[in-house]
Amino acid sequence: LEWIWHKLINSFCHVSTIVTSDKYSRFKTKYLPTFPYELNDPKLTPIFFKALGVRSIISSQEAYDILSRIADDYKSRKNHFNELLVEFIIFLTNDSLKNFKCYYNKNVLLSSNLRLCSPSDLKIDDMSWRKVGSSINKQTEFVHEDIHPRVAFNLGAKSIRSNNFTTKEFTITDFGQHENISDRINNLKREFPCDVTIFKELLQNAEDAGATEVVFLLDEIDYSSKKRSLCFSKEEQPNWQNYQSYSSLLVYNDSSFSEGDIAGIQSLGLGGKKDQHTIGKFGLGFNAVYHITDSPCLLTRRRSDENISFCVFDPFRKFLEIQAQDRPGIRLNFTSAELRRFPDQFCSYSFDSLPDLTKGDYSILKLPLMNEDIVMEDMLTELISQVSNYIIFLQNIKRISVLKRDKDGTHTLGKLHITVTQSTQLPQHYLTNYNYKYLDNVDIFIKEIYMGKDISSAASRKRKKLSPENTWLLFTNNGCIQQLEGSCPAVRKHKTMFEREKLTHVYGGVAVEVPVNSSSRVGGSCLYSYLPIGSDTPSEFPILVNAPFILQPERQLIRFKDITETSDDWADIWHSVIIEHVITPLFVSLLLYLKDKSLLENILEHMSSEDYYNWYYSLY
Repeated sequence: LEWIWHKLINSFCHVSTIVTSDKYSRFKTKYLPTFPYELNDPKLTPIFFKALGVRSIISSQEAYDILSRIADDYKSRKNHFNELLVEFIIFLTNDSLKNFKCYYNKNVLLSSNLRLCSPSDLKIDDMSWRKVGSSINKQTEFVHEDIHPRVAFNLGAKSIRSNNFTTKEFTITDFGQHENISDRINNLKREFPCDVTIFKELLQNAEDAGATEVVFLLDEIDYSSKKRSLCFSKEEQPNWQNYQSYSSLLVYNDSSFSEGDIAGIQSLGLGGKKDQHTIGKFGLGFNAVYHITDSPCLLTRRRSDENISFCVFDPFRKFLEIQAQDRPGIRLNFTSAELRRFPDQFCSYSFDSLPDLTKGDYSILKLPLMNEDIVMEDMLTELISQVSNYIIFLQNIKRISVLKRDKDGTHTLGKLHITVTQSTQLPQHYLTNYNYKYLDNVDIFIKEIYMGKDISSAASRKRKKLSPENTWLLFTNNGCIQQLEGSCPAVRKHKTMFEREKLTHVYGGVAVEVPVNSSSRVGGSCLYSYLPIGSDTPSEFPILVNAPFILQPERQLIRFKDITETSDDWADIWHSVIIEHVITPLFVSLLLYLKDKSLLENILEHMSSEDYYNWYYSLY
């Protein structure tokens, strides 16, 4: 059954042109026939109408076509629409076209003179205060007053106000406080030191993304002759070929950028607070790379959908001719197969020197070395000497490699491998004399850090009888601010303030380096917020302390001092809560645990009891 006799039209109608909705039936128009009311049995409708192919609603495009058909029918007529048809046109326009973006220019919009006109010929009356009889009234035909202005605007009508602003008497120009992107980046660079700290920022981004491996590769090969199969032709981007002429630092990790990450890395760290569960994901710290380069470039692949994104930042407009003033860069999306169509473009990514990219996610940040004052190999050497201190409290990263590639091949400058040899929870009896309910899930880790050039596998370490560079005992705890309410009056008093500042994730950690022999000693202390904090303020503990301290963009402490009963500074109060109710209990638990040397016997078998307890009491 495809055709139904409709008595209102006095002809057959195709089922696709008929609807069952009562909201149209009152208009009794041939342009949208409704099913006879006597057949609208609620029990019958769902099955019967579905079987016939009759619908209860129409699409926006169908409504647009109906209005166009009405206009065509009345084009040669002298008489205007009758009152019921006018009501139908208004209802159909407001009901079915309210979210319709129009790209045509047909006569579908009802005017105040009751004509269906092209939207571009009508004006929305948004200046009702104008004087009657003004030139606007005499020369302008308006959208019917019952048509919603937003619908008329979507269809293509312009407002009286905007029409006036295009005349000589009225003009609109861009206005407002702003800052040139290149100036903004130059200002941000002053907030971050131009030293090995840059690598710390890149490690924190990889940690936040869940990466387990990071590779820093200094590529000194000249790719300037590779110009044929680039992503952009010389005609499209005349300066793009120059991008290949620089030595580069490649930073690889085995995680991918989500769409949210790609949006975040474009923000220059402006506006909004970072997720407290991350160390500082793609915030201001990423901009430290502009000490190295004027144009960083990102290549990232998600294994789940085989999508590869190629993103080029060009804030100083050296390589790309881009019209958008506020987004000086470009992004390309393609598959692995399409990437292979541009071998000259991606030969500088040293795929053969990196871990196997076919197995999973990856991100490669390319930093062309454009600052002649920086000797990158010296910076990487300094990184190797310090990196073992960076990763003590990191939860994801387990391997870091520093490589160099030149005309003689790829060379290993240094590698770090971390193994967790023991992982357990603190037995409850260590907490019975320390009444802090918050410490009901203290985790204990023993981490061994190996440094060298051939330490990637356990077999190679065993074959060479390598000992770990450092062995660390960690006590860690994770929770939320609500868990501290019962034991901490300051949390109950300032809970709203903490939540306003998004300080809801409470974590803590203490670490002590375990002496592997009688000559080993641990000196000094340091504060961490997962990564070391560059602060002159010493820790009050003879150990490493990890906590959610409030930091400035360059990872300096905002403040760290004792508070009084009248203190109202949220950062001071927060730090006091963390130290008193998280770090201090963890430190006491660590001391109680270490009283029993047998618990570490497997790694202290060569250390005498006298040496052990001399070391132990040095922690007090």
